[in-house]
Amino acid sequence: QVVRIQAKEKKLETPNGLLDKLLRGLLSTDPTRTMPDQRRDAANEATIKDPVGSHFMQLVLQVVSAELYGKLYGLYFNGRLHELAFHPNANFVVQSLISNVRTSEQLRGIIDELGTKFQDLIFKGRIGVVRSTMDACCKLNCCHEEAVG
Repeated sequence: QVVRIQAKEKKLETPNGLLDKLLRGLLSTDPTRTMPDQRRDAANEATIKDPVGSHFMQLVLQVVSAELYGKLYGLYFNGRLHELAFHPNANFVVQSLISNVRTSEQLRGIIDELGTKFQDLIFKGRIGVVRSTMDACCKLNCCHEEAVG
């Protein structure tokens, strides 16, 4: 609830604030730094797959700015959506990522990565990933043909 309140009051994404601490310093990391923080990234990736942490990450993807959403997408999801979409916990985070997609370019990237796997996702009971993709196409009014083709 605190995360929701801070987001509503536009105080969520402050360096060394609550969200920064929960994301293990992601907001306070020097943006000019070229080396990734492997310990931070491993912990955040574990949170995405965790039965409890996944709920937190779903909320984060709903309330963060477009800039932080893009950063999270690039660090933890891009190139790994296939793996995460089939995971029993992370698939819900992927659904939140897709439901809260910000741009048509991001949605195209998601569809490029997952589109060929829709049949497998449905077969494995991950219909929510497919549904959230279709909903995102309607929300952004784009990528309809790519999603169903």
